[in-house]
Amino acid sequence: MVDKVQAYFSRLTPFYLIPANAMTDHEGFDAYPVFVSQDALDKAVALRAMSKQMTELFDDMPAPEERTQDEADAFATLLGLL
Repeated sequence: MVDKVQAYFSRLTPFYLIPANAMTDHEGFDAYPVFVSQDALDKAVALRAMSKQMTELFDDMPAPEERTQDEADAFATLLGLL
């Protein structure tokens, strides 16, 4: 049996799960307490961080047709870290 940890589930937060210790008043309005595996929570947090990193990369890159391979390589590297 997998031990469960407390988290919060929000339909409005990317990848839905928020660690209990990361809750803010803003998120708390739409989030509800749940229990999930630590692995699921860790993956949700990692996916959210990966999405943020990719968005920042897109913002710093010139037009996508000029750097598509660089962006794909960065994404593949981040996926490998999951």
